[in-house]
Amino acid sequence: MLKRVLLSYEPARGYFVNLPTYQVIAGTFLPIQKGLMHRDGAYPNAEPTDVMALKPTVIVSAPIEDCMTDEGQVCRLKLSEKYQGNTLYDNADYQPPALLDFHPVELAPPKDATVFDRIKQAMGFGN
Repeated sequence: MLKRVLLSYEPARGYFVNLPTYQVIAGTFLPIQKGLMHRDGAYPNAEPTDVMALKPTVIVSAPIEDCMTDEGQVCRLKLSEKYQGNTLYDNADYQPPALLDFHPVELAPPKDATVFDRIKQAMGFGN
């Protein structure tokens, strides 16, 4: 399942997504801001507090379909049951991240110009 998720930050772990299993889709970090964030994450010399102020997100592939609520969010109780005994996810303080929808960009090839389109362009109509 592909979802856009907010990043988290801890000094010991760095930037991460607060899910047990996930794969980051390269080039999907947002927002892009010069000196702080680029499409593949935060710049190494960027201050983490400044980066987190942007509320950065990334698209991840996460196999958590069996831990979802009816609203399409991660159910903390189901995740806790699935990862029983895990110090991070089987913890009353664990707060799963909000899953955000995204709409992939679909690039369609340009259609070939018809004879009439070429005539209009040559004559300067419709500009």
